[in-house]
Order: sequence, then structure tokens, then C-alpha cells
Amino acid sequence: SFSPEKTLTRAELVTLLAGYADADLSGDVTASFSDVKADAWYAKTVAWAKQNGYVSGYPDGTFHPEDRVSREDFCAILSRYLQKQGADYPTKAVTFTDEDQISDYAKADVAYCASIGLVSGTDGGRFDPHSGTKRAEAAAIMVRLARLG
Repeated sequence: SFSPEKTLTRAELVTLLAGYADADLSGDVTASFSDVKADAWYAKTVAWAKQNGYVSGYPDGTFHPEDRVSREDFCAILSRYLQKQGADYPTKAVTFTDEDQISDYAKADVAYCASIGLVSGTDGGRFDPHSGTKRAEAAAIMVRLARLG
């Protein structure tokens, strides 16, 4: 089942992105994260995302595949993917009332995703950067991306 209100995991996000990118996962690749086993259902998509620079994992060499994806992390990974593709979409200025809560590493990525219309705020003009990304939200973002393309 789709479970639209379920929070997306990091493994699910890279799998979603690999599917969107029509990534070639046929090779024998390993993610080289200590917590991603070679036989895990998401191992090849995590390896693809790492090898292409879309994810870097944590300082201790882990990826945390089953952790939820925050809204700011979703933007960080998606923005890296788009910019490495040479995406050039029209942008518009967008501000959120809780911009000061967006982590420094994700500020430019959130701004980029918002400026091209992939993400929007929640109630009261907030971005709510640390809340989990629901599967329904992820699907809507990917539909918006497909329409940009």
C-alpha cells in the first residue's frame, strides 16, 4: 500500500530518486556505508546516490537508511541531484517565517527547491524543516518536478 501519511525513509527517498532518474542499477556496486548491507533492497540505490554525490551520509560512515527524511534533507538531496543534472529552472524569491530553523547545510537547497516551486510552506508561512516528509508530500514534489522537466 502507498500509506500517504507514512513518513518517507532515507532508503525510500534514494530509491524514489533513482526511479525518477531511470538510474542504471545493473552494475555490481556497494554503497560503502557501514549500515547498508549489500543484500538490502535499497543497497544499489544508496550506492548510486552516493557515487553521484547526492548523499554523503554521516561522519561516522553510516547512512541511516531507515531514518525518516526531514523536509530540509529531502530538499538537500533533491537539490544536489538537480544541480548535478545542470537543471536550469526559472526561480522566484520565497521566504519562510521559520527560516532561522533551517540547518545551515540545507538553507541554499531549501531556497532552491522553493524558488523553483517544488516545495512550499505549511500553515503560517512556515517551512517546518525538521518534520518528516510524508510519502504524499514526496509524491507531489516529484510530480511537480516532472512537470518542470
